[in-house]
Amino acid sequence: KAWGSAASGCAETISAGTAHVCAIESDGTLNCWGLDNEGQANPVSYTNVYTQIASGGLHTCAIRENGIVECWGDQSDDKLYPPNEDAIYLQISAGQNFTCGLLEDGSISCWGNDDYNQITNAPTSSGWTQVNAGYRHACAIDTFGFATCWGDNSSNQASATLDRFYQISGGDNHTCGLTSESTVVCWGSNANGQAPATADETPMQMIVANI
Repeated sequence: KAWGSAASGCAETISAGTAHVCAIESDGTLNCWGLDNEGQANPVSYTNVYTQIASGGLHTCAIRENGIVECWGDQSDDKLYPPNEDAIYLQISAGQNFTCGLLEDGSISCWGNDDYNQITNAPTSSGWTQVNAGYRHACAIDTFGFATCWGDNSSNQASATLDRFYQISGGDNHTCGLTSESTVVCWGSNANGQAPATADETPMQMIVANI
């Protein structure tokens, strides 16, 4: 495989960053393409087997089959270096200049740029089931389905509602969640109609979004 061209095989998981894309193919190997000015589309390995991929602004992180996280691309703000290199991760999500991951004990670990306290204000408890990184904020869902958000809240994108969610996804300055009733609830900036105050009451299937 060579970076810089779209996947030609059978991709099973895909994640789009600001101007690059990475995919995990059917054999678990990676293929990335798009802007590569900081090496964000040039993975650490094209032979290792991965289970999850998360593309950010100028960096990318992936979980290997053994649960270890590998990152590549822009090295500033230590965004390529998880706090504990040997930690086992179940899930990761990349923001613009930071990454958050869900550890096997249900705790959350974030690393990278901390200009809006998206690292220092991450929850320190366990009992989380999902984490998602937006542009400069992040949200997590606990075992009861309630969401907690932190980081940039300039447009109330980190002010989660009291609904119960089973999936959440953050954008630049808004966040949306899929509730236990399979309806969509959004909050934050609605400048382009991305976060209407009224929830969409139309039942929906789970959506997988990488911002």
